[in-house]
Amino acid sequence: MSLDDVRTDTCAAYGCPLLGSFGVGGKWFCVCHFRANAAVNDAITAELNRHRGVVDALLLARRTGAGYADIKALEDELIGHTHEIGRQQSIPTAGVVGPTHAEPAFTETDA
Repeated sequence: MSLDDVRTDTCAAYGCPLLGSFGVGGKWFCVCHFRANAAVNDAITAELNRHRGVVDALLLARRTGAGYADIKALEDELIGHTHEIGRQQSIPTAGVVGPTHAEPAFTETDA
């Protein structure tokens, strides 16, 4: 593989279709992979591929020089789809609705 075969404008995360925007350690990452744990890169990329329509709209907006507000809105939508990947979710402990009454307990002894 020569240097001509390497795409320098795309995100450094393997298979990511987005353009690199943030430089980290000599590599360029997209808005979704930036500051993400490397262990979840594949899951983020898979989620981006599931939302390929938004990805394509973002790529077109960035390459054609669309306004900042348009680009940010598309990036925010993709961040919304990917920001929970790899994060531990807490189980709610308050405000959980359960049964309002229970049947009385009966013992199983003969009298």
